[in-house]
Amino acid sequence: MATDSLNMISQSPFKVAHITRDLGCNPILFDCIQAGTPQSLELDIWYFNRHLPKKRDKSTKHTFRYYAAPSHAGYIYIQELEHDDLLANKRFEYASPAPNAIRMHIRCLGRFIGGARRLEIGPTAIDAKYVYPIFFKVPPSWENKFNDWYESEHVPMLLECKYWLMCRRFKIDEIISCPWSHMALHYLSDLSALESPERYAARTTPWRKEFEQQPWFKFTYRLGMRLA
Repeated sequence: MATDSLNMISQSPFKVAHITRDLGCNPILFDCIQAGTPQSLELDIWYFNRHLPKKRDKSTKHTFRYYAAPSHAGYIYIQELEHDDLLANKRFEYASPAPNAIRMHIRCLGRFIGGARRLEIGPTAIDAKYVYPIFFKVPPSWENKFNDWYESEHVPMLLECKYWLMCRRFKIDEIISCPWSHMALHYLSDLSALESPERYAARTTPWRKEFEQQPWFKFTYRLGMRLA
């Protein structure tokens, strides 16, 4: 994290005593497969009987979690990596045969750049019931300012909500199809966090509005409910 960002965090007006930034620094492999229709039994059977077992066979020394993403008719898989695994995981193969039901596949490596979690939750925050990934495409000229805002204002304000347990942030390395540059993984214990006054406040600050005026400030998201 940049020195300027650390200085801004230390001067933040928000109540940050209840959060910690000690989250580790491992990279992740993010994998999201979506179907072309809201209900695809073909995709469900293939994912659980072929695709997921293949991942498990190759990931015995890693921690992984996977989630159902019903609003996007698909599944999310997040694998914690060791640093020396980055290049090895750039090779990708579908479990054969891949179904025609697959409409979109997002697969990328994320290099840890920051984040925070509620102090009282502890490391178990990573096992939250819901994961809420948000993707941004940030121009290089805006990257430092974007990181400062997200780290020193946006995340601390979200973590004021008791259901918002943690946020981990990553710089994206493209593998298959990933047009974004940054990813934030938010971990929630209850979906009421997405309707909370804390989230509303975090999305309506003058600093946030400054970004909203920029044509590049567009983002996409997924929402996953943990299966295992």
